[in-house]
Amino acid sequence: MSLILALVILLLFLAYQFFLRRDTLLNSLARHKYHQGDYLSAQKYFRKNSLKNSGDPLAASNLAKSQYQAKDYAGAEKAFGNAITSAKDNAEDLYNLGNTLYQKKNYDDALQAYRKALLQNPEDQNLKANYELALKAKQMQENKQSQANSQKQEDKKEEPEPEKKEEQELRNRLKALDQKESTDRKNQRQRANEQSDKWW
Repeated sequence: MSLILALVILLLFLAYQFFLRRDTLLNSLARHKYHQGDYLSAQKYFRKNSLKNSGDPLAASNLAKSQYQAKDYAGAEKAFGNAITSAKDNAEDLYNLGNTLYQKKNYDDALQAYRKALLQNPEDQNLKANYELALKAKQMQENKQSQANSQKQEDKKEEPEPEKKEEQELRNRLKALDQKESTDRKNQRQRANEQSDKWW
């Protein structure tokens, strides 16, 4: 009799989780897809959750992260913007917005996002490194533009080879920092999950 009662209670609990807390289920499924590297599926579930919970900075941030990983930088920029306007503490989203703008080669706006994030989190070494990379990339872009203008005058259309290498090196550094940050945050989440999984 007590076994049947326990099963009924368990089934009621699962039904409650599925029907009344569907957004939590969607979010869990989206996170699972995200951690598996299936960013397009994760993006679909995060979008559903974001539409259902409009104004929720976490939902917008999760959607933006999946869009960034899927290389949908325009969508990620918009979603990070929504997350930033909705959140009180938005240093992480500002940092991610800076990375998104950097990928779009919009270095001025990337620098602005990094500056705002630095005001909230001045000790973040990854943030400082990305800020410096964006500064270098902006300088290279300006040098390239000035060279292009002078080359137009001289009818030269080739780009110097060392600048291509420097630009690729900057991209590789940003990608490595993104991967390191992703690993660090994943490890922090795992430690937090291990601590929260203990019910006693």
